[in-house]
Amino acid sequence: MWKNLLLFAGILLLAITGVFARAIAEDTIEVFPQLGHTSPVSVAFSPDGSQFLSYSRDRSIKLWDLATGRELKSFTGSSQYPSVSFSPDGKKFLFNDFNTIKIYDLETGREIAAIRHAKEISSVAFSPDGKRVISSSMFWDDNLNLWDIETGLEIKNFIGHDAFVNSVSFSPDGKQILSGSRDNTMKLWDTEAGHEIKTFPSEWDESLSEVTFVAFGPDGKQGISCYRNGTIILWDLETGLEIKKFSGHENIIESASFSRDGKQLLSSSFDDTVKLWDIETGLEIKTFSRNASEKGMPVNFLGVQSVTFNRDENRILSGYLDGTIILWNIDTGIEERIFSGFTATVWSVIFNHDGKQALSVFGNDGGIKIWDLAAGREIKTLSGHNSRVTSMSLSPDGKNILSGDMDGTVILWDYVEGSQIKSFTLHRDGVYGQVYSVIFSPDGKFGLSSSRIGIMQLWDLSTGREVKAFWPGASYGHNSIAFSPDGKQILSGDWNLITLWDVETGRLFRHFRPRGIINSVTFSPDGKQFLSAGESGVAISLWDLETGREISEFSGHIFPVNSLNFTPDGKHFISGDWGGTIKLWNLAEGEEIETFVEDAPNIWSSALSPSGKNYISGCSHGIIRLLDIASGREIARYISFTDGEWVAITPEGYYNASANGEKHLNVRVGDNVYVIDQYRSLFFKPDVFSVIELDGLSGTEDADPQLQSCP
Repeated sequence: MWKNLLLFAGILLLAITGVFARAIAEDTIEVFPQLGHTSPVSVAFSPDGSQFLSYSRDRSIKLWDLATGRELKSFTGSSQYPSVSFSPDGKKFLFNDFNTIKIYDLETGREIAAIRHAKEISSVAFSPDGKRVISSSMFWDDNLNLWDIETGLEIKNFIGHDAFVNSVSFSPDGKQILSGSRDNTMKLWDTEAGHEIKTFPSEWDESLSEVTFVAFGPDGKQGISCYRNGTIILWDLETGLEIKKFSGHENIIESASFSRDGKQLLSSSFDDTVKLWDIETGLEIKTFSRNASEKGMPVNFLGVQSVTFNRDENRILSGYLDGTIILWNIDTGIEERIFSGFTATVWSVIFNHDGKQALSVFGNDGGIKIWDLAAGREIKTLSGHNSRVTSMSLSPDGKNILSGDMDGTVILWDYVEGSQIKSFTLHRDGVYGQVYSVIFSPDGKFGLSSSRIGIMQLWDLSTGREVKAFWPGASYGHNSIAFSPDGKQILSGDWNLITLWDVETGRLFRHFRPRGIINSVTFSPDGKQFLSAGESGVAISLWDLETGREISEFSGHIFPVNSLNFTPDGKHFISGDWGGTIKLWNLAEGEEIETFVEDAPNIWSSALSPSGKNYISGCSHGIIRLLDIASGREIARYISFTDGEWVAITPEGYYNASANGEKHLNVRVGDNVYVIDQYRSLFFKPDVFSVIELDGLSGTEDADPQLQSCP
């Protein structure tokens, strides 16, 4: 009741001022965190240059205001090859959502068209009149498809490439199309006739490689093809002759953009640079580099996914593999604004022993965050790993933590003190392996680890010595491992095999043959059955341990399933997939009961509270979601940021935050977005979290006293 009165008072105050009267009357006030992106991002300017869109592999599409740097709107899409563009009039935008072309109205944020492709889409583009769309797809589909936006029907199919197509582009007049393929060629097509006009080069050239990007020059008479080997070639489209070759990038070129007068060219590469070229001379004018390698950024996060000129062509917008977006000044070569990935992926998340606190592996710096869920605050960070933590586990008595990292190190922690007890290095015959998974034995005396070197190792936690090694011969190691409830058996799931082991003898007991790569295995509470799921995505399997037979299959997920959790009574289980969907299932009936969260960012990890009443999930946007199982209601979100700040926020917008955490919060009123400052008195309510029910208890009573204070 008091929440409603408080909200009414705040809204009444705003209405009196008259500043936002219209928006408030329409009840469109929303508090939301500005998260940025956490993985490769494609960018596109609006035609007037005041806004831009960004589309990332983290499954989010964001509309930004260039002047303020604020996120205006957010949409959801899914693609390993994100492609996004504005319509010529700037009123709509399109993007590839897995195997569907989606078109949205920018003002209303509503979907206005969805065109389904046979395969996953690699590239999409509007025609110059905004009435048609050209698309290409991958995985045994080497064709291009031309679509009518109004009807959603296919107009033409362009056949000719011998491998899947990476990039498509319309000519300025819309009469021709360029396509670039993994068959090392660029092709020019007649849009209306649907036939191939020319192939570039006309004869096989061993010096070239996969074509990654294509584009027409502003006059439509020239075109460029960008290559995996870092080369760019400018072609005369009428004669088919090479005009000029641009060399200078040291890695794959992902995108390029002509200036409007056709005198300059921008290119972006996985060498983490953007280059500006003089087209007439073929010489490099300037290189834009953020010196990420000097800042200790992992090599696999280096690279520029996309680049584009602004309308006035005095600024450059570039999107990077780590989710960062940078606005550059062309004249000075200086970064003017950085639209960073303000948070990072939550790779692993678990409850503590009483369900009142959550532990999360956040980002790539090796830190483990501890949250007090009922206080709505981040209370401690465990630091000790030198690389990203890949897995963690809580001991049965709740006093210790095991964590493993990319470098092959496992650390045993004192949970309450937050201090290291022991560390183990996983190696065999001098070969060190990335840790895939770590777990405690049911009695808490042993730790089990799996790693990239293809073995599982059982450790005596009191001595730090290896007790036993399980060598299954898995080529890529075990993605998931689990102890039986009695501790006598171990399950391991790898790329195409599930294996049951006898702990005492170390011998292989039985093989189970799943369909595809396994991401997760878990025993039922009685130890007689187990669940498995993985890259096949659509199916979760229930197995009988004694007979080795598959009992039943649970279908409903679209994306690969990353996490499985039995309820304590063993009658139900919860699954979470890469696409962000969480489902509750009835085990005996084999039926889906409820879907809790749809279209959330990629879920990497999840956990059920000890009582089975609450559920937490960690995703690629750095968010930990706390759900109530009985109602399916989201209780709160807990967000850590890369600058050390944090925010906890309820669905109603009430929040708690660290000293400077509020800078990451926005307020949307109607179509306008503001900083949180003028709304602080209305929404800053830390006490709201004290009434959250966690496993039947409210508040922070009985929580570990040493974990109640900030470090």
